[in-house]
Amino acid sequence: MSLNNISNNADSAKEQPAKPLQAQLLPLYGKHLIEASAGTGKTYNITRIYLRMLLERKISTENILVMTFTKAATEEIRGRIDEFLRNTLANWSELTKNENDEFFYLLGQKVTATEAKVLIKSALLNLDEAAIYTIHGFCKRVLSQQAFASGMNFNAKMEADDNEIVEQATQDYYRLLAQSEDVDRYKMFVEYWPTPDDFISKFKSLLYDEHLPNITNEQSLIRSFAALATKAKQDILSAEALIYSELIDNKKGKTRETRVAEFEQLMIDLTELSLANFSVEQLEQSSFDFKFINGPRYKTSADKDKLKVSFAACEQLAKKLKGIGNALPKIASYELVVEAVKAIKNKVFEQKSLLSMLNFDDLISNLERALINEQKSDDKPLTNALIEQYPIALIDEFQDTDQKQFSILRQLYFSSEQGLNDEHKNTALYLIGDPKQAIYGFRGGDIFTYLSAGKKVDQQWMMDTNWRSASNMIAGYNQLFYGQATAQHSELENQISDVDVFGFGINYLPVKPSPVADKEQLVEQSSEHNFKALQFIDFNAPDDYLHHGYIKNDYRAAIADWIAGEISRLLTSTQLVNADSANLVKAGDIAILVRDGREADVIKTGLNKLGLASVYKSQKSKLFASDIAKDFVVVLNAIINAEDDRAFITALAGPYFAFNSERLFKVQNDEREWEDLRNQFNQLGLTWFKRGFMAMALNLLHNHYPGALKDNERKLTNIIHLFEVLQTTSQRLKQPQELLAYLVEQCQNPAQSEAELRLESDADLIQIITQHGSKGLEYPIVFVPFATSHKNPVKFAKVDKEVLRYHDDEGELKVHLGENDDGRARMASEGYAEDIRLLYVAITRAKHRCYLACYKSQDYHLSPLGQTLKMPVKGDFTQALQPLIDAAPSAIAVHTLQGDEFTGIAYVAKQSEEEHSCADFKGKIERDWWLSSFSALTRNIIHGGKTERDRDIDLVNLAAPLKKDVIRFAFEKGARTGNLLHDIFERIDFTNPNWQQHAMVNLTKFGSLPENFSSEDVFAWLNDTLQAPLNNQGLALNTLSQSATLREAEFYFPMEHVDVVRLKKVLQQFRQSLCQQGLLSKAQLAQVNHDLPAFGHLKGMMHGFIDLIFVDSGKYFVSDYKSSHLGDDFANYSPESLAEHVVANFYDLQFLIYSLALHRYLQTRIDDYAIESHFGGVYYLYLRGMTSNNQGVNNANEARYYGVFYQSLTKDILEQLDAIFSGVTTSNSFDAAGANNE
Repeated sequence: MSLNNISNNADSAKEQPAKPLQAQLLPLYGKHLIEASAGTGKTYNITRIYLRMLLERKISTENILVMTFTKAATEEIRGRIDEFLRNTLANWSELTKNENDEFFYLLGQKVTATEAKVLIKSALLNLDEAAIYTIHGFCKRVLSQQAFASGMNFNAKMEADDNEIVEQATQDYYRLLAQSEDVDRYKMFVEYWPTPDDFISKFKSLLYDEHLPNITNEQSLIRSFAALATKAKQDILSAEALIYSELIDNKKGKTRETRVAEFEQLMIDLTELSLANFSVEQLEQSSFDFKFINGPRYKTSADKDKLKVSFAACEQLAKKLKGIGNALPKIASYELVVEAVKAIKNKVFEQKSLLSMLNFDDLISNLERALINEQKSDDKPLTNALIEQYPIALIDEFQDTDQKQFSILRQLYFSSEQGLNDEHKNTALYLIGDPKQAIYGFRGGDIFTYLSAGKKVDQQWMMDTNWRSASNMIAGYNQLFYGQATAQHSELENQISDVDVFGFGINYLPVKPSPVADKEQLVEQSSEHNFKALQFIDFNAPDDYLHHGYIKNDYRAAIADWIAGEISRLLTSTQLVNADSANLVKAGDIAILVRDGREADVIKTGLNKLGLASVYKSQKSKLFASDIAKDFVVVLNAIINAEDDRAFITALAGPYFAFNSERLFKVQNDEREWEDLRNQFNQLGLTWFKRGFMAMALNLLHNHYPGALKDNERKLTNIIHLFEVLQTTSQRLKQPQELLAYLVEQCQNPAQSEAELRLESDADLIQIITQHGSKGLEYPIVFVPFATSHKNPVKFAKVDKEVLRYHDDEGELKVHLGENDDGRARMASEGYAEDIRLLYVAITRAKHRCYLACYKSQDYHLSPLGQTLKMPVKGDFTQALQPLIDAAPSAIAVHTLQGDEFTGIAYVAKQSEEEHSCADFKGKIERDWWLSSFSALTRNIIHGGKTERDRDIDLVNLAAPLKKDVIRFAFEKGARTGNLLHDIFERIDFTNPNWQQHAMVNLTKFGSLPENFSSEDVFAWLNDTLQAPLNNQGLALNTLSQSATLREAEFYFPMEHVDVVRLKKVLQQFRQSLCQQGLLSKAQLAQVNHDLPAFGHLKGMMHGFIDLIFVDSGKYFVSDYKSSHLGDDFANYSPESLAEHVVANFYDLQFLIYSLALHRYLQTRIDDYAIESHFGGVYYLYLRGMTSNNQGVNNANEARYYGVFYQSLTKDILEQLDAIFSGVTTSNSFDAAGANNE
């Protein structure tokens, strides 16, 4: 199957000629498609368009949307914009006076220096808030900011991982199917997909598709047989003369008569099959005779290749007929698959809706749906709001987008289609990408979306100068991908080739070298080799490696040996030379680009033979799939189960301790050393328990991990990365056993994890990298070792893919499950086209030289290089390359090698004679700047335990107390209970709590409850807490809807030379106000510690988490949950007792800080904000003491309730705090009424 053999009616996107891009002349309005070929300075031009928008259209950074497809790319673009703006600001005068720099010269004519500097300074100041996002980040922000307009739940969890939900839903479906009465359906299902994991691995993509797939049914199967029979008949009739000549007329007598009869019967059978007047059962029982096309009959014919092509469809038909017995069960199984996919998707949707959860794809789908729904009405609040917020959009890597993503852009920026208001027609959209680099089809990238967009834009542009590669390198790949040789390179410029190399209307326009293309050159110190920029190596293997005329994969090892030898030579005898220096090629200058891990292993083995250090970088190098993570499972198991001798010895033998057999034997026979090691393990466990996971892990690393290991620096980098991931997880999974279970699960299912290996410290090694992973990178020297290796796009290994994804004649994506000849052919065509694009990406990574190894593997004519060269079956590489070499002899060459012994000379790295010294640090470290918090301010001054009261407590006697009123006091004391209650209250809906769903998991993890109590008793207590009154106006937690609350609110605010002495005075005065309210006695106050640590002045950032912020009657309140045990009676939780506990533990300082954070936040969010109108005060809720069954303590002015500590903070105290933390000097006095509980 060849790309050119597949019929496709996709129109060319180049309906209008693309103009050369000049950033200084590009219109600042309208819709534009910019084709940025490899190395042509895409980001360079993005920064210039961005600057023009800032200066010429006066658009601010938060209104210029820059969107790309990875977080790393967003950070790179942000950094490049920042660097460009700073350079422009610093050198504006010189840049705008230089007539040779047309961009800045013209810009200087339009914008004054003063105006430019003001605008650029403002942009730099606000660059952190610039609208530079991934597509998912953009959708998340829109759905959050425009929650009302988009219909989004305020508390939706975005960018959530739903793998666990999908897995659970699939398992549930299997259980339901197993319990159903139709046993045969279940047996059929598990025959093909025995476990839920099998089903997910096979059909996971279908679970995320918007629509269900089409499937092959009995009628479509019959039609496919008929269509294939028709083609087989046509192919044979078109070659009938040749067939008679080679298979019939060269025979005599009865043999000839038999051949004629067989041929005529074959044609009758094909005619009958082409009419489609049969059932699958009839096909299964039929006995069609295909022996006429038996291969051995024409294997000696001079025209055997032509005969083979003529009989190909017929042979395919015969093969399909042999497998017809499995067709009906398979059709039935696919019907079950569709049914299962539908049921699982519905279950996942229900569960995610219940949890208000959106995964990455949901973000895009929800925003697209919201925008499309608006087009049905005249009112378009979301569309108009987004156009107003983002009138300018630059979409980077547009070739990697898909239909849904482009649909969002289409609703916003193609106003003529949407009928938007005139005010929205001053928009600009720039779609920037390269269709030749569309290589992410497996991730959903859709080249047809790019081609479709090209027909809708106002103008297309092209960037035609390559700033990466040397001139000969550019000349080489210009000739290769142009598709037809020309005598002069100049003939290629701005001329579309007649040969369609890339397919689907993607034309190749040759690029020009930059003026500085040859500033650096690759210079050979020996004249032995005369390799060119685009150097092909044609390997001819010995007969031992041949199978039916093709070279077996075993020969790859020989190719790897040659590459290793050539790299060793390059490192010792080749230099990179420019005007200032001449340096030997370094290992980090060389990249070997492979398709997968198996190819990488072959290459790495060859390099290791010569002592060449290398690193394999893959986008799929997952942290939890590495041995580092798997070996650490053993270590954690031994620490947790230190008394288990087997676990203990296994850990010692692993790489984290690296005991060899001799030392293990010695330890097991030395009781003292054995116990000493056991104690060390116990100490690690104790450190984990007392100080947390990271303290234990670093202790292990420093005191036990062997240092002198090969590749140690790289291992340490990834070990620390693993520790960081586990430390983050340990904040959620508190118990060691939970963390171990998590690590085991991740290691067993590494594909579900997004954690990737870190790859720092590899810059000085030979880079082995996947071709997909190399996109966007560049290297002086590149090897593409297996460019002639064929991978069938519609097979996985040797098995046909069951899910077919392809595009119809209109460019619409289709998904089919099961056999579909047309769909399979289209999918193959698209896959082969992407392989050619991947080869283009690989070759264009090279700055000076690219080696391509050629060998005649199975179906090499269908390989990326074979299809690029339009090679016939069993064609010759040197012959196919000769026209290109003749057209560009200084850029392209082929070197032919015979044999399989290519092991080169071992590489010995030269030691640098350069003396190195440590750099002198000349900067200034602000040692008084720190990230502070309430805990940091009060560390070592809060006294633990319950504060004893200095007066008798009048206990409330409850006759026959309810279990809910007993369990709260019997519940375990300490931080574990606090964490449990906080976790539950963070998730629960106060107005309609679902305890089983949101609390049961936490209770299960918590462990045993007090004796004779159940989870239902806990839920009864918590229900009672929700119903407890907070004031005499009917306020209770159960009156607060989800939308009226903000849970676990994280905050930062700056501290500017905070005077701790002044802060202490404010705290003392506040506490005196508690005495005036009757909550504290003067004697109690006299015993309280008011001292804060002697910091002098604080500078930096204050950081914290507020358990709950809620709004009631237009006022906003700070609230914090306390699980402190103050006694076994409600009276122990009276407001007076709470005041004493609050002061003793400095909780008053805590809520003053929290209140200041809320006050500052409200100032920025409410236009007419006034403290008296909008700030409600502070509620500290002691959950053990809150109950709906008592009315607390009443006085003439207010009702006070057990378990509820409330303070209103007025304007005076908040402004005092604001001034102190801003470093402003004011009076420290405020009216005592500034803090009260009214």
